Amino acid sequence: MAEYEFTAMPTLTSGVVSWQLCVVKPTNQAGCGDGSQDHPYPNVIVAKDHGAATFQFKIISGINSPDVTFKQPPSSSNIGPIWVQATQKPTGPVLNGQIDSPDGKANGHKVLTFKDKNDNTSGPLVLKYQLNFVDQHGTSVNPIDPDITNGGHSFFTPTMILITAAVIAALVSVVVTFVLAPIVARRAIKP
Repeated sequence: MAEYEFTAMPTLTSGVVSWQLCVVKPTNQAGCGDGSQDHPYPNVIVAKDHGAATFQFKIISGINSPDVTFKQPPSSSNIGPIWVQATQKPTGPVLNGQIDSPDGKANGHKVLTFKDKNDNTSGPLVLKYQLNFVDQHGTSVNPIDPDITNGGHSFFTPTMILITAAVIAALVSVVVTFVLAPIVARRAIKP
């Protein structure tokens, strides 16, 4: 099950496809946008130290919705329905190393699922996406270009800190035992 779920609803107006992209899940980041300056596509944030997250984009129908599907990649590539690049909008087929190979074949090519590793250690990283679509004739239609901000992970995670503290405590215990044991033994032997 995806932790981050989106719906994408196409509308055909005067021969041009426009989009309404909504974040459905997580509910604390829910919202919609049409890509305009006043209503940009939602930017989702994967929290620092959250770890990998599964994303799912689902094309839904509404009034005046054309038959649109995710663009399928050439057989020699997995880059087709989504292009991803860090910090700047991709201008061609590329997948950032944070993204595992996407699957855009579900439900007649209307659902795109992929995993975001969110494992960068250099701090938050904005990933610029382009979701690519085709109509029922195989002709490309307007893409969607949302952003996703990866919080990444700390060099020392809470678990690593606890393990490090336990190892240090064990080492201190060993040192104290070897240093104090002879002193205590000498005092016990003195008449």
